[in-house]
Amino acid sequence: MDMAERGQSAETRYRMAFCALHTQIMGLAMGGDHIRQYGLSMANRDWDIAGFTDSLGRLGKPFDTGRVLVHRSIRIQEPYLVWDSGKTHDDEPRDLKPSKGVLEDFVKLWQGDAEAILRYARKHGVLMLDEEGKPSSHWIPRGREHLERWCLISRRACAVLNIAAALAQGKLGPAEDWNVIDSSLDASFPKSKNRSTPRGLSAARMHFQWELGVWAELGRITLSIRRDNRRNAWVTEIDFGSRLFAVLALQLLLTVADADGLYNCDGCKLPYARPRQFKRPKPGQSNFCPQCGRQAALRHADLRRKSRMRQARQLYGAGISVVGIARRLKAPPATVGRWVKPVRR
Repeated sequence: MDMAERGQSAETRYRMAFCALHTQIMGLAMGGDHIRQYGLSMANRDWDIAGFTDSLGRLGKPFDTGRVLVHRSIRIQEPYLVWDSGKTHDDEPRDLKPSKGVLEDFVKLWQGDAEAILRYARKHGVLMLDEEGKPSSHWIPRGREHLERWCLISRRACAVLNIAAALAQGKLGPAEDWNVIDSSLDASFPKSKNRSTPRGLSAARMHFQWELGVWAELGRITLSIRRDNRRNAWVTEIDFGSRLFAVLALQLLLTVADADGLYNCDGCKLPYARPRQFKRPKPGQSNFCPQCGRQAALRHADLRRKSRMRQARQLYGAGISVVGIARRLKAPPATVGRWVKPVRR
């Protein structure tokens, strides 16, 4: 990729690469059982070793924030997937939290058929592609998208995971996967006449970073803010614009980054990709990003302790026994006794 190509927008590079692969993907889709078997073996290669899957071999990261609107009226109208928002209240799109399996199910679609795509769309949503095959920047109440494009994007997501898994092990990655991303690349990344041009693994990682940038830019993932009454605070959260493609893009990025999932930090109140080596927080449990770290956790723990202490003293002053307070606050009676000791009735 030269300087002129590097300066192109992500949308332009996306369109050029996908159009060049149209014939290739159609050949794969009609290539028979041996092609499908190749795809099945490729879709699982090295993902476990790279740590992309969980203990049960499943892809996908949990999202603590973000929603997607899923149309109820979706149907096949060859060669398109067609959707609309319906005409009655019962037909209105569902507002759903993305499921963990949204990526794992998607990267298998290019090996399947139209019915598999239809089942997926009814469960997870549609891609909302425009007539040129680009992901839309906003949610669309009704429209259609070519089924070939679904196969194309599914295959490309699969290629991203295969290459990422190879790079994580110090390998260049399969040539057939690099060909899906950019058919003009030499997947051996040989030396160039220009000595300053990266080669080998350095060149592979550079091109792969550009590919991830395309997904990130086309995903158009932003932040929004809402009131969390349980925490009595305003919190930021990921805003997918109700679009499935944004979810898939973020799932890919989190998988490649070896993150456990996306969570809201109780310290800075911002979403963050939680490193996989960190223990996953339980529902309702406070958690903190690496930047806020242990100090923020200790501050919050101290604030919670002081709040419970104030509650205990108020209840004790109102005539409730130490045992009753301990039961109400779910704290050891000895601890409650120390909290209320200075209080006179």
